[in-house]
Amino acid sequence: MEKKPNNAIYMGRILDFMERNPSWYLNVDDLCSHVLVCGRDGPSRTVVAKRLADGAHRLRCKLVVVSTTGSWSDVELGRNVTHSDSDPELASVVLEGQSTSNVVLEMGEDSPSHLNSYLSSMFDSIFSTVHRGSTRLKLLIVLNGVHDVLLDALGPRCSSIIFMERGVREFRKWGAGILLTTEKLSRLAGDTMANFWTIIHLGSSDPKEIQKSSLYFREESPRLAKIGSREALAVSPNYWYSEPFRLKLR
Repeated sequence: MEKKPNNAIYMGRILDFMERNPSWYLNVDDLCSHVLVCGRDGPSRTVVAKRLADGAHRLRCKLVVVSTTGSWSDVELGRNVTHSDSDPELASVVLEGQSTSNVVLEMGEDSPSHLNSYLSSMFDSIFSTVHRGSTRLKLLIVLNGVHDVLLDALGPRCSSIIFMERGVREFRKWGAGILLTTEKLSRLAGDTMANFWTIIHLGSSDPKEIQKSSLYFREESPRLAKIGSREALAVSPNYWYSEPFRLKLR
């Protein structure tokens, strides 16, 4: 029987050609190098994001969740949960260990300007504070569906997207990771994509998306059109010899 590594999140089983199907345990500290979940429908992306967030929380990491897709009420975060959007600087306070709260904000898709303002203030507060360096994950920032809403309504140069692009370059040195869900990885700029070390793709039949995905999944990218439910293509530098692999989600 496989032994679960310490400080890791069980994501499912790797479907390899030898049919050994080893388990994939994602080290929680690898979330500092950011995770992108894309493809298929919004609920499927949300399920994977919740699994990662729940695993990080169980390993004593704090969460800031901003979601425009689905409810997060079924994720057990304990008693210290803040649901107010009146204090965007709370993320910086949580990162410094000065608050024990987790933050969960569920915003409608019909308020992109408010969403942009909140996220811009949140990111700015993190950048404006001198944080202690860390290679261990202290804070996971989950942006569930927000990138698509902002991109469609305000365009790629809105302030919060610019801040997010800077965040994926710099947050890891402070022990903060970004977990982003989006419909298509092709919606992200190439230099931004380069900073997401772990990509979990739930499938797509769009030829342009498959072509773009070949930069990351190489010869495996055509499989995106054939991925079944509860399956994904994944790639992460610290796993499976840095090669793309098929994943059976738990």
